[in-house]
Amino acid sequence: MVPESVTPGQLRGALDSLAFEFGDLASEDPEHLMMQSKIRTRPLIKLNEDHYFAPVQGLLNSFMLEVVEAWAKTDSKLKKRYHKRRTVFLETSLKEMLDKAFPNCLIKTRTCWFDADDSKEYENDCLVVCGPIALVFEAKSKSVDDAAKRGASKTLADAYELLVGDPAEQAARLAKLLEDGTETCTFKTKNGDEYELDLSRIKRAICVSVTLDWMPASSLCWKKLAESGMVAGNVRPAINLSLADLMIVLEVLDTPGKRVHYFWRRTEWELNVAYLADELDLLVYYLSEGLLVPTLQNRENSSLMLYGNSDELHRHYMADWAGDENPPSLPRRILTKWWSAILDRVESLGSRGCWDIACVLLDLDYRRQEQFEKQFATVIKKVKLEGNDCGLNGLITYADHTESIGAVVAFAYRDIDKDDRDSRALELAAQAQADSGAVRVVVIGKDVNSDDTPYSFMAFVDDEGIAE
Repeated sequence: MVPESVTPGQLRGALDSLAFEFGDLASEDPEHLMMQSKIRTRPLIKLNEDHYFAPVQGLLNSFMLEVVEAWAKTDSKLKKRYHKRRTVFLETSLKEMLDKAFPNCLIKTRTCWFDADDSKEYENDCLVVCGPIALVFEAKSKSVDDAAKRGASKTLADAYELLVGDPAEQAARLAKLLEDGTETCTFKTKNGDEYELDLSRIKRAICVSVTLDWMPASSLCWKKLAESGMVAGNVRPAINLSLADLMIVLEVLDTPGKRVHYFWRRTEWELNVAYLADELDLLVYYLSEGLLVPTLQNRENSSLMLYGNSDELHRHYMADWAGDENPPSLPRRILTKWWSAILDRVESLGSRGCWDIACVLLDLDYRRQEQFEKQFATVIKKVKLEGNDCGLNGLITYADHTESIGAVVAFAYRDIDKDDRDSRALELAAQAQADSGAVRVVVIGKDVNSDDTPYSFMAFVDDEGIAE
């Protein structure tokens, strides 16, 4: 197992750096051992000159990265190369994951842009443009040191500023430029290429910060961080998650539309919800409830407790890691068959408004989807029996507690031409906008004499007009 070029003395030296002898920790403060045990980076016991013992095998699996980092610290050149490699690995992995998750979308790394407010040039790590929605990613590879992990206030505050506050500010600058822009701009990248982007079409930019390590991403709630002073309260919130959590999010959410919608909802949570949960707990809550802002947040000092929600995910990944031939299935967003078929068709067409349509439809949780589908079946039956002027040829619904209010209209008809059909659909859309305050309206049309599935036509109405 050991290369022939490694001498016994070199091997012994390497093992010594990973081992303690009996009595080495006798003078240590037990409280410090509980908070940051030294055996995490030196998991072996040296029994004699040639024998070493690993008493807890799990330490080698759980803390191998910390062991490597402890090794790297002993050599300044190796340490520099290691940290440079961490940066390259994070940025490369992020780009590869986003390329796979958002096919046919504009994805650019190392975009350079000029901020007129402070007359400085900035660089963005990765930008993803999905129609009218832009995802602004910042990647941070620096790790949180041991003192900060033990709760040392100064070093902990510095770590949160570097890994949470700074990337949020960086992403917010570009997000503002994208949302406020009204012209087509040419951007250059550090990769040596350039591209054009019509900023007038971007309606929403979402800021996401990705770290290589699990901390601090596992303990973030923007509202609570702002209240504690760990981040500036006037900074636009960013979603903060680790690279490993991002990988799971992109795998569990199996379509680009769901992924965009999830990030949009996560932004709303950072703005409006005080919660106790990690990223995977929030992901599982999204699968069942759509991650709508809960009404309990109207109560003063209330927090939503979601820790433990992710057990179903853990069961799948632990079984897969252990080599189980039949691991539990990955949980998915709960949708009715009809709703899922509509979303699949919308995303496959890629027409104007497809991203907005997907997000509006995904705003409705499973219970509301079921209710809407049953009510629409009644509408279809009535129109089929009594005609277009039966007094019940449409249905309107919309989700509560979302900043992106969108409405869904179901419209049944028969024996009318396209102009008459479109006119009636627009009337229902206008009524939906008036009732809900929504700008974006999805119209699902069904010719009751047709076998078209899952719909006969679909239209999207917003402030730019109607698109079919």
